[in-house]
Amino acid sequence: MNSCRVLAVLCLAGAAIGFPRPVCAQIFHLPIPGLSVPGIATEAAAKQLAPYFEANQPVIRDWSALYPTVPVLPGEVFRPTRTRSAQFVFERAVISQLRTSQNGIVTLARGDYVLPVRVFCTDIHRHANAPFAYLLGPLRGTRAGLLTRMYAHASSVDPPFGNLQRLSWSLQDGLSYSQLDPSAQSLFTQLLPGEQSAIAQSFLDALQGRWNAIASTTPGLPGFDQAIGQMGAVGNSINDIRSAQSTLLSDADDFDALRSSFVLGPTSAATDGDISSTPWSVPWNGTYIRLLTEGAFGSLGLLEIRVSSERNRVPVTDNIGYPPRCLECQPLTMRPKYKGAPKPPLHVTVSGDAPARSVSPGTGRIAFYGDIGSIINNQNPLLVRPSTLLLAEDGSVALIHLRWSGWGTSVARATGVWSASNCTPSCANGKRTTSPARLTLSSPGLGGGHRVYRCFQIYPPHPQRDIDDHGCIQRQGTYAVYAPISGP
Repeated sequence: MNSCRVLAVLCLAGAAIGFPRPVCAQIFHLPIPGLSVPGIATEAAAKQLAPYFEANQPVIRDWSALYPTVPVLPGEVFRPTRTRSAQFVFERAVISQLRTSQNGIVTLARGDYVLPVRVFCTDIHRHANAPFAYLLGPLRGTRAGLLTRMYAHASSVDPPFGNLQRLSWSLQDGLSYSQLDPSAQSLFTQLLPGEQSAIAQSFLDALQGRWNAIASTTPGLPGFDQAIGQMGAVGNSINDIRSAQSTLLSDADDFDALRSSFVLGPTSAATDGDISSTPWSVPWNGTYIRLLTEGAFGSLGLLEIRVSSERNRVPVTDNIGYPPRCLECQPLTMRPKYKGAPKPPLHVTVSGDAPARSVSPGTGRIAFYGDIGSIINNQNPLLVRPSTLLLAEDGSVALIHLRWSGWGTSVARATGVWSASNCTPSCANGKRTTSPARLTLSSPGLGGGHRVYRCFQIYPPHPQRDIDDHGCIQRQGTYAVYAPISGP
């Protein structure tokens, strides 16, 4: 029986390269006890499909595909800029280069830099653990370029996190353009104009087309749907993709439902704790980068950069971060989180609103760090009962008409109004839309050497902009920032 089985396998393999099919058919008319011709055909065809599957994955997750690393920077201690104006000039230069970038790479002069970034889940089948030290590598796969450009162009458009994460998941799991819901199609067209044809076919349709091509030269091969359960590891991966695509299609307009379905809870894996010792990745000679974040997807992080030559390339949105100590945890991709110009802020205070009062160090009064998108340091203004709070430093988004109660107690509350500019023709002169909002400050304690409210929450979240609506002061390596908080 073994010789018959070998003959059948050889015949099926030969059929794929032109062996006469009538001869195979004559062989298969013979009854061979214990031999399943469709099963052997599927096994042989699955081996042919596997290389195509691997080569055409939308995103390849590979913990071994990393940049070289060094444990510490060569030369002087890392010293990024500490002034808000210099930081703005740096961020504006990065955003300007990424606005039309095709590869997510920017060119920077010699120096040390810190770039605030938003991180995104890049594998729905792994857990959201934190904190971890992430090692960086190049983003790879047939849709890696689309994701790279999407994140790069989104840095200047600033869409809500949930909308961008949902589109990222759709691209990662191989949806076609026609399968995207209208809002995702609109965002895709805004960020990637003219690239709809790049996702004209879904990954599943491409796999089925390849299977049909194999079937055309392989007698006895079952159809694609019937064969998936017999394809082994490839079949399991296809079923995972089918399940993810089904969820994306059924909950397309409900990000909270997608998050509940896709984001697996923490594992029992030990976390890294202190991420300040994260090794530095070296994508090119003279360029050193590392990602510091104490959260999982949706969190803010810091991309620390050193350029040791006169001018050098720095990969920004074409990176993927892997937690080397947890193979069950999500790899992360990123885009810069741009806050706009710090000075002069646009005047969004309306009649009857008093300007925010600052508090001097050492007064003992409880205050609030008013720039929620910046590092907590002496450049971040300390405010008391602000009537207006800028949430984008160019003034395009703000809370106005804030009326406070309970300031100085454990929880301070305010009612107010969202005010957002559409930034057409400019943020200063754009049309502003308004909607009711509530702001809560809590967790009073020491932050940056001052008595401050360490947590804030705005409700409801802004429907159109990627504005942090819930955060608490946390350490991010050697820095303290308002880190986003998920949930109530």
